[in-house]
Amino acid sequence: MLAIVVVVVVVVVVVVTVGVDVVVVVVVVVAVPSDVAYLNEGVEAELLSVYSPVRHGGFFHTGLIAQEGLSSVSYVERLGQDVLSYFLYEIETSAGKLVFDKTECVGCRQMTLDNTTLVDDSIWFQVNEEIQAQVVLCGIEAPTMKNTLFQDKPLIDVLIIEQLGEHFALPFLSIKEVEAVCSKMTTPRLWAKNIWLDRDGKPLLEPWLVKLERLPEAVYFTFDKVPECTVKKGYYLGQVCGRFFWIDASLMFSVLAYQQPYESSNVDGSVLPPFIVHDGRCFDRVVLINRFANKTQFVEKDPVFSVILEWAGNTLVLPFDACDWKAELPSEVMRQDFYKSLDSTELQYDQTTALWESGSILIDRTNFLSFVDGFWSSSLSFGSDD
Repeated sequence: MLAIVVVVVVVVVVVVTVGVDVVVVVVVVVAVPSDVAYLNEGVEAELLSVYSPVRHGGFFHTGLIAQEGLSSVSYVERLGQDVLSYFLYEIETSAGKLVFDKTECVGCRQMTLDNTTLVDDSIWFQVNEEIQAQVVLCGIEAPTMKNTLFQDKPLIDVLIIEQLGEHFALPFLSIKEVEAVCSKMTTPRLWAKNIWLDRDGKPLLEPWLVKLERLPEAVYFTFDKVPECTVKKGYYLGQVCGRFFWIDASLMFSVLAYQQPYESSNVDGSVLPPFIVHDGRCFDRVVLINRFANKTQFVEKDPVFSVILEWAGNTLVLPFDACDWKAELPSEVMRQDFYKSLDSTELQYDQTTALWESGSILIDRTNFLSFVDGFWSSSLSFGSDD
């Protein structure tokens, strides 16, 4: 990404008369854009990067876009959680309903054959003399010729959106204004820019239109420290399709009546990870019951509870078909080692196959992170973008 930097030097000559003497004062004012970072090397200033505010995962971040472009984006500071309601544009597309913050939208335009250009496998829309937007084809393969895009409709309504300094033209079937609040994610995800909640608590997807190769690197590191008003003691005993899980009570964030995970698709037609929303937070590491269906060691049952576990900035949602609290652990030997041990013959993690063995599973603070890591690498999970 190239940027032209203009440094304005203003010389102000002030003439002050003191008695019979005339004093000439020269004031030099240098104006430099505030959103550009420089590194002084000798007498020259080298342009390094451009800052851009980004709302991602319910938080505002200071995004740093390096000279390499969007392939090198990092978050240098988290400014705080976004708790206010905003007005969004909700549009109906061929990939489903999507929302975008009105403040990040240039407006609606009509796209025609004459104001579009085909470059390689991308179509570009000339918004005005200054803005050229890449056309996002929702779930549609890029046409070899732009004429094919206008065969059925000579005029196509598009919404112009700006993300990280790039402009995009998104075709839509209908558009309306909605008011929503942004849910909070424990850590930003690559599969969604934000998940919004409307007045009825229904989740609305704001996707990334920018093609990010990876999650922006967080130069800072932080996760919320939740004060513990009361010390949670004991263990929760739950069942997932008949398999017993003993969970240290200190890991329990919440026990809910079972919530059916939301499932949707992205602008490119790809299936997004299932997620649930609770207390204004979005949890996307959700274990699905149908992942157990083809395992003979399990008895498929309808889940009754959605159990949210959280520790050290990591979360996991388990579907329990039964749940109880116990003061102490039983004397039986339970599976609690989930560190990665690669099987060179099958090239699979052995903790995946261990889940099919008989016996109970114990999850506490000592093995929770390895359990999440190993469990999320197994066939029981949807997958992760971490």
